[in-house]
Amino acid sequence: MKTRYELLQDHINDYGFSVEEISDNTPSDISISVVVPYFNTGDIFQRTLYFLHQSILDYGSPVEVIIIDDGSQVKPLDRSWLKNGERPIFHTENKGRTEARNTGIAAATGEVIFFMDSDILVETSTIKQHVILHCEAVKRGMKAIIISFFEFTSKNDQRINYLSLTASDLHLNDFRLDCTYEASWIGCEEDKAYIGQHLQLVKETSNLRDWRGQYKAWMLPNMILGGAFSVIKSEIVAVNGFDTRFAGYGFTETSAVTKMVTERNNVVIPSLNGGALHIEDEEINLPKSQKDEIFKDKHNFYFNVFLKEEVNV
Repeated sequence: MKTRYELLQDHINDYGFSVEEISDNTPSDISISVVVPYFNTGDIFQRTLYFLHQSILDYGSPVEVIIIDDGSQVKPLDRSWLKNGERPIFHTENKGRTEARNTGIAAATGEVIFFMDSDILVETSTIKQHVILHCEAVKRGMKAIIISFFEFTSKNDQRINYLSLTASDLHLNDFRLDCTYEASWIGCEEDKAYIGQHLQLVKETSNLRDWRGQYKAWMLPNMILGGAFSVIKSEIVAVNGFDTRFAGYGFTETSAVTKMVTERNNVVIPSLNGGALHIEDEEINLPKSQKDEIFKDKHNFYFNVFLKEEVNV
């Protein structure tokens, strides 16, 4: 028996190839389900679906889209928005993204599940790039978690109304690619040592291939944000999906991917081609001060409870 923390320290994430070189390959035909939790997102969701289907068209094969309306009350999901065969599932009450994603896992029929949030506008090649990287990992005898990166922007961004989004339209400002560690990011006393440091986490770890244990303030699963990532369905089913102890804002996706890395030896691979716009709407999202407080509580539970639990592998 080992703790999850010990297993993350032992994990070797060297997936054995250059993502820059692989990204131009033609993907194999693989079945995909897209799972989108929806709660009070409103009109921006129409554009989320629009850009998602541009990316599906670019992939060139049918993709199952499952939308879980998680008990929305304000601006509920309008069925008239669903024009491309999307499958809606309705929760009668709000259960949170953790349970909404688990509902999506149970309903999905694809070999790969692409999780995305309802305020994400994906670039045209995003789906294709995820499939390319999954196929390359499988050829090398590995199962992978693929992550995309974001440009965080406001609901007033004119690109929301573009007919298509390409890589050249995005100016990624994702903390995983480039950041200066902020005082509000502190999850524990030890994190204070990083305040003011300029970090390029993906580059510094050779596109995550050199990641070992804890790097600076983060563990490898912390590099997986819920807005846009994909997994092999059988792998996330094998670890019983997302842990419902992580409900509400913060760390909602971290439990499942931690179990996939520690118990199933999945590798984490960044997609450097094909990102997304993350639309931040102050009317819908929690205030930053409230997010910071919730983050500290979730950080404490993840590092001091969840990672210290022993698992049988």
